[in-house]
Amino acid sequence: MQGNGENEIRIRRLKNNIDISGQAIMLFGAWGVIKALLMLYFDPTMNDMIRSGTEDYNEFERRIFFVLFTSVIVVILVLIFLFYYMIGKGAVRYARGEKKSARFIVPAAVLLVFEVATLPGFFTDKVANTLDASVWSLLVELGTCFMLFDMIYSYYAIKRISKKM
Repeated sequence: MQGNGENEIRIRRLKNNIDISGQAIMLFGAWGVIKALLMLYFDPTMNDMIRSGTEDYNEFERRIFFVLFTSVIVVILVLIFLFYYMIGKGAVRYARGEKKSARFIVPAAVLLVFEVATLPGFFTDKVANTLDASVWSLLVELGTCFMLFDMIYSYYAIKRISKKM
């Protein structure tokens, strides 16, 4: 059995892991929004898909469609970023002792499941055409999964150690 001093050091290290993971999740959320916007507006496949749906419209209708489409996409991306931010900020506040509740754990677990479920998408035929970008995106996604797992593991390790004290 470890002494209380060793347990306190271990808890401090685990809280530091949660803090760092929370900050990383906020950054990964921002990166995801930036990547989606870049892909949406600079990927030729996406541009062709958007334009092909508006061929039968005049110029004014195309502009209206573009404004509405962009508005919906921006709202969705803001909501996605806020979800990542809520998880990250909750983890940071918990780790720094500003909050006792750990409401970030359930959303973090949901996000981890979602992130793991999307990993096979990096191994499709479409990805082979943009291998260099896909490898970097895969590494970012794996980093996100690792940070989420570390955050959840550290939280439960702290709970387990605290019960022993």
